[in-house]
Order: sequence, then C-alpha cells, then structure tokens
Amino acid sequence: RYDEHLRLRGKAGRTREEYLRYVRKVAELARVDPATLGEERIRGFFLYLKEKRAYAASSLRLAVAALRFFYNDFLQRDWRLFSLVRVPQPKTLPEVLSREEVARLLGSVREPRYRMLFDLIYGCGLRVGEAVKLEVRDIKRNDHRLHIRQGKGNKDRVVPLPDALLEGLGAFWRTHRHLRFLFPASGNGNAAMSASHISISSAQHAFLTARRECGFKDGVCL
Repeated sequence: RYDEHLRLRGKAGRTREEYLRYVRKVAELARVDPATLGEERIRGFFLYLKEKRAYAASSLRLAVAALRFFYNDFLQRDWRLFSLVRVPQPKTLPEVLSREEVARLLGSVREPRYRMLFDLIYGCGLRVGEAVKLEVRDIKRNDHRLHIRQGKGNKDRVVPLPDALLEGLGAFWRTHRHLRFLFPASGNGNAAMSASHISISSAQHAFLTARRECGFKDGVCL
C-alpha cells in the first residue's frame, strides 16, 4: 500500500525504491511491522545511522525524507521528530579558475548573447539571476555603474561597470534594440519583440556546454 501511495503521490521509480528500502531497513532492525513503531524508536534509528553506521550526510537526508514520507504523509502521524533532525551540509571549496582558464572558458562560448552575459557576470561579480534580468535603464552610462535590482536578500545595489564592458553592452544591445531587457529571450527569432529575458536555466546550459568543451571539473559553476 505504501508503494501505491508513492505512485499516487507522483514519486519517480528511483525515489520509490529508495523510500521503500529505508522502510524495510527499519523493519529488519526492529523485527516488527514499521507501522507499529513509535517516534522514539525512529529517533533511535536515526542515531544508529549517524553514530554507529557513520552515514554520509546525503544518505542521512534521504533516510529522513523517506521516513518522514512514510510516517507523516502515508500514516499521517504528524511527528515533530523530522523537523528536529539536522543533517550538516558538508562544506566544500569551489573550483577557482585562473585568469587564463576564465579567458579560455569565455572564448569557447559561441553565441554572442551568452558570451556578453558571462563577460558581465565575471567582470562585475554578478549572480546569474541578477545578470539575466538586467534592463536598459540599469546602465548608468555617466557614472559607469550598473544598478542591480532586488539581488540577494531582495536588496538593490550598484556595482562599477568597466569601460570595456560598457562598450560591449552597447554594441550587443544594438544587435537587438529591445526597449527593456539587455538580454531578451529569442522571441521566436525576433529578440526585439520578446516578452521576457533569457532564463537562468538557458544561461546555465550554455555555461555547462562551454565547461565541458574546456574539460573543466564539475565544481566550476556560475
């Protein structure tokens, strides 16, 4: 019945397998129907996985998700335990490229709109979500600055805009002349008439394509 519940709730095949595996693991350790166990026994199960079996953070998160779905969603127990369990996120340092590697990466981007976008992200220290939303009004030509609207924490900020990037943005804008967006979506072949800016996902896809072409590691990201 739990497997049927997972299918009705739209869980993918691999997710269903993992969720069922953790419920079976509880049953094997407790030697009883897992539906008859109380909150304290499941608390002890998490401690067992963490302290005795030294489970990795990703495996612990999966165990919590699987048992939360079994007890709270399927059996409707409404246990507070699952909101109390904290699995530390391992801290890893990002891959840092040299100037030469950045130049090689940007040079491998063939589509002009993405090349300009990535030049701007690296040159001004922008997040990809900030860069794709930039509007024509955000370029402060006289001050050589960019106005970033509702960035991290929904706060505005102003960043310096080097001369080379200012000129590059101007030349790129003249290729589409959109009245609002600096990076409009393709708009069925007519970017000037597009109703929106390019998406974050499309920018990330272009970046991943360039990264693969250069042979850089997965840790290199926007």
